Amino acid sequence: MSTLTRRQREYADREERLLDEAGRLLVANGFDGLTLDRLAAATDFSKGLMYKHFASKEDLVAALAVRSLRVRLARFVRAAEFKGTSRERILAIEVGEELSFRQNPHHMGSELIVKMGGLETRVADDRRSALHALERECFGIARRVVEGAVRGNDLRLHPPLTPAAIVLSIMATKWGLFSTIQNYRPLLVHQGLTTPLATFRPALHAVLDGFGWRPLASEFDYEESYRRILAELFAEDAIRFGAV
Repeated sequence: MSTLTRRQREYADREERLLDEAGRLLVANGFDGLTLDRLAAATDFSKGLMYKHFASKEDLVAALAVRSLRVRLARFVRAAEFKGTSRERILAIEVGEELSFRQNPHHMGSELIVKMGGLETRVADDRRSALHALERECFGIARRVVEGAVRGNDLRLHPPLTPAAIVLSIMATKWGLFSTIQNYRPLLVHQGLTTPLATFRPALHAVLDGFGWRPLASEFDYEESYRRILAELFAEDAIRFGAV
């Protein structure tokens, strides 16, 4: 049973509506074209009411990022419990991240926007704290999977490599892919890379093979793992966001 008062529920529902519309405006007009005035006009709310929800335009974009991260965190939690090898669990986390990108690439992009040019300093303190906490939780889940791989002798690390460094490498590789898809779509199509997320999977396994994370791709059917992860963890999302 909800413990929120009627006023709190109305506030939360209104904020969700505002974020839905802000997401559409961000896609249509980009960050520069997203303003609280435009959001007020699009939702028939006053600009004064906008400031009851968001301290600034940057705070609004951070709110989109927080919402995106909460969805991704829930997928990471499920992925980390996948019944399989440690490498399959890190693959499940990457599948969860891929689904978040498929669901709304521009909302994931909002996480990068607030990091640019000191924009994060214009985000409300509580929102910035929530953003950082969610980032740490997502990173921590992946790091613990790597630590489990080390304990189980699936992965042997030699200094200066650490579990956090492995997660950083995977994160940088995957987010580089997302950025490339968003910004170089015509080039990818010209090169025949019409399904870049699927095309990238062997490259990700090449990275994991490079770390010596067993079973190696030559020893295991990871395409079957991918299908099982979608079926067992993310069946509805896979259909909804075109991952099957």
